[in-house]
Amino acid sequence: MKLPSMWIKNKSGEQSSTLTFVTIAFSITMIHMVLGMFVNPFGIQITPFNASESMIILSPLLATYWGRRHTESSEKKEEIKTKGRSDVATIVNENE
Repeated sequence: MKLPSMWIKNKSGEQSSTLTFVTIAFSITMIHMVLGMFVNPFGIQITPFNASESMIILSPLLATYWGRRHTESSEKKEEIKTKGRSDVATIVNENE
């Protein structure tokens, strides 16, 4: 299934919804942290930045991203091993 073009592409060039969500959450957290340093920026009352609350939000997102990345990496390694074994079997059968 092809995702809409609004998703960010990961290292392998595939569109990743997980990477997009992590990037958006991190950006919002950083904006909140920067605006929290000032008293009433732009006339808006901003609550003080709380690192523990931010990590409560970011931790599951980052864990999901890294877990998915590890899973995809493991699947590709297994696919390469399987493909390599079948190529070796083909070569052995051709030589017999």
